[in-house]
Amino acid sequence: MEELQISEIEATFTALVKQWREETFGISSTNQMSMHPAYQQIIGMGKPVRAAEDDETWWWPDQFYWPLSVPREETIEAFQQAFETLGYEVCQGDVLQEGLQRIAIYANSNKVPTHIARQLPTGKLTSKLGSLEDIEHNNLQGLTGNPGYGEIACIMKKLISV
Repeated sequence: MEELQISEIEATFTALVKQWREETFGISSTNQMSMHPAYQQIIGMGKPVRAAEDDETWWWPDQFYWPLSVPREETIEAFQQAFETLGYEVCQGDVLQEGLQRIAIYANSNKVPTHIARQLPTGKLTSKLGSLEDIEHNNLQGLTGNPGYGEIACIMKKLISV
């Protein structure tokens, strides 16, 4: 993917965050804020389909696919359980190790998951921005902050064949 495409995606994300903040400033209803068109587009950019290693099915508990054995709720615990169905377990650290694949679950300040990134064999990470482009980024911190996907709430790993 060309650098220009990544820059365009980042610019779109930043513009949507700015629009949402400006147009919802002073609104106290979380329902109104979450139903704003810009917010809906932002949410659409963060489905963890790439982390789930599934390029066809979108994973998210309130819509799309979600493992039947896992509560359909947007909590860190539910996301951990969902990825446990794929063989992941909670771990510390994001250092690339042969034979392991890692994911990072991002969450906002309310501890609500917002995004998942999956580590590639090269050490870079891949993310799916909704119906937009798949991107690669160099480190986990590249998507944190404000605007961004919040902070890293959990790192998980699983064994892979080398």
